[in-house]
Amino acid sequence: MREPSTYERVLEIADELLAKGIKPTQQTVREHLGKGSLTTINKALNDWWQLLGNKVAEPAIPDLPEPLVKSVRQLWQDALFYSRDQLSARAKEIEKEHQLRLRQLDIEKEQWQAQLKSMESRLQGVLEQNETLIREKSQAQQSLNDLERQLIAQQGRVKDMERNLAQQDIVSQRMLNAEIDRVRDLTRQLERAERQADAYYHLWQSSQGEKSK
Repeated sequence: MREPSTYERVLEIADELLAKGIKPTQQTVREHLGKGSLTTINKALNDWWQLLGNKVAEPAIPDLPEPLVKSVRQLWQDALFYSRDQLSARAKEIEKEHQLRLRQLDIEKEQWQAQLKSMESRLQGVLEQNETLIREKSQAQQSLNDLERQLIAQQGRVKDMERNLAQQDIVSQRMLNAEIDRVRDLTRQLERAERQADAYYHLWQSSQGEKSK
């Protein structure tokens, strides 16, 4: 028989904890699981909360005791707030990393440009010396040729660096935009789930009121 994966065990443990009246969190699940990466546990818990939200939103269980419904609804509200905080923090972290990387790339670009300017100055110096040092023409010419080759190689590396910087900036911006879109999409999903949960709660209250009559 196949041993359950960490992801599957997290879902099972979350159900067990909820049945005991304990809020499933990374810490409580990890304590019961005894192993597994926090990334896997966090992903499984997010999916579990989503599944729980779908269950709570379904109007097919109107006979649940009121204390249990309130407890589940409170857990769901806590999960929504927790997810929003996590997504907001992650978006800020990505933006901070992106800005830091851009600053690092700007510094590296300035360093390469300074080196290029230095090489150009050296080349100009050799050219000026060549005009006055006719007797050392051969040696000066050789030095000039060497510097020209270095300059061409340096310019090639600078151009490569500029292309890489431009590509990395595009990729970073796309990743940031994609992450922002994902955060917005998840936020909309959470808001829909919250509205569904509120609608079910009102429906349940209505059904209880009719039963009491």
